[in-house]
Amino acid sequence: MSKDAAIASQVTWNPDITINMQSANGQIEKSCGLAKNVPFRLGQLTMYLQVHVMEKPAYRVLLGRPFDVLTESEIKNLSDGGQIITITDPNTKERCVVPTYARGENQGECAFILSYGGPGDVQIEAYTQPKDDKKFSNEELRTTYLSYCLMDDQIGDKKEKKVLEMYLQQSQGRTPTASWTVGELDESDGENPDPSDPLGCFAGKKYKPVGVKVKPVLGDLPKKYRIKREIKGDPLASMPALNPRPPDFEPTG
Repeated sequence: MSKDAAIASQVTWNPDITINMQSANGQIEKSCGLAKNVPFRLGQLTMYLQVHVMEKPAYRVLLGRPFDVLTESEIKNLSDGGQIITITDPNTKERCVVPTYARGENQGECAFILSYGGPGDVQIEAYTQPKDDKKFSNEELRTTYLSYCLMDDQIGDKKEKKVLEMYLQQSQGRTPTASWTVGELDESDGENPDPSDPLGCFAGKKYKPVGVKVKPVLGDLPKKYRIKREIKGDPLASMPALNPRPPDFEPTG
């Protein structure tokens, strides 16, 4: 489990129990600690798992091979490309079917206004979703952004502001304009969640491709890996001289 997910779910862990975890790209990272007997609710089943907390993994919660063995999980591939997972409670032997969904599909779009205050300081000023569909049309995205500029009073010229107001009034009839929510995302919907209640259910593939996980980092190459060029003498001195006008071709075969 990622550290951010553990903090959001109010999970505590023991920092004295750590292990070295190897990711799919071969990198080894030390865990932050071990969270004991964390309740996971999958459908009507509640299981208590031992969770290793990681600093910044590429996932929120990763249920690996030990979970598959414990729950005797069975994966069924459907003809439409989907998958369903059947798990078994190790104590009661009660079974539960968990549906899955493809990552990044059918989740809908969301538009954000971000402010940049310096390196590592990026904040969400406002966010909104499409009015009638899961995806923004080009015109809806344009009018939605212009509506925020008008709402945030970013246009100082009165004439330009009036022209923008007229444009938005005319476009409202043919293009829905989404309303903006100002401020950071409120993950708890205004209420403090009960620690015993599940905050979310995540199902997907266990690993991302290595090419997606690895991110290039700008840095200096260590001296032991540098290629040192030492050319001694003239490498062209021993090469035979070529005739700029070769003789006519004469077949020999």
